[in-house]
Amino acid sequence: MHARYEFIVRAWEALGPHIRRARLQPVGAAWPAFAAGQYLKVRGEDGRAACFSIASAPGSDTIELHIEAQAGSMTAPLLAQRHRDGLPIAVEMPFGACTLSGTRGPVLFVAGHSGFAQAKSLLDQLCIDAHASSAALLWSADADYEHANADALRRYTERLDFRYRSIRPDAPPEARSAALSEVLRQFQRDTPTGTVVVSGSRELTQAVLRHGLTVKSDMLPG
Repeated sequence: MHARYEFIVRAWEALGPHIRRARLQPVGAAWPAFAAGQYLKVRGEDGRAACFSIASAPGSDTIELHIEAQAGSMTAPLLAQRHRDGLPIAVEMPFGACTLSGTRGPVLFVAGHSGFAQAKSLLDQLCIDAHASSAALLWSADADYEHANADALRRYTERLDFRYRSIRPDAPPEARSAALSEVLRQFQRDTPTGTVVVSGSRELTQAVLRHGLTVKSDMLPG
């Protein structure tokens, strides 16, 4: 059951030219319960809501968000201003059922750019749970955003049976499609009973579904 909370923006930093990281802490003693893989909604001053995957695992000292600072975004300027002024923001959470509750086998994460936030939350939780099976990540991200998350990727390699492949968003479409097909075919061949988690866009989810795989995603059709 979701509820409304107020959060203070404790940190606001760049993860490259296009992504900002916000670290939120609740006002007061109440700490919202959520599961890795879930998302929240930030309410703007006009009442409109924007959805963001939580990039941290439960039990972290802050709630981490990765926000695209693109033209027309109302959330990035709002959070930057609240961080400067020390004023709270309105948040509703948690939402979503794209969790790994009950998952024991291999997991493949397919993430498009800031969709890595959801994968990061789930991978952080796998580290906490000492997940014994393999985990893999195919991530479409620019070099700056990837470099900003190097410590997390290194941690997954040290603590999990983890494989990782990146491809740049500005790579030719045929190259991105070929990389996706190659990774999915290998995963199907090596771990036919594994779990595939897709985050980032409906187009990416549809591309994975076209390979005949069953996926977990907040962007499934219907």
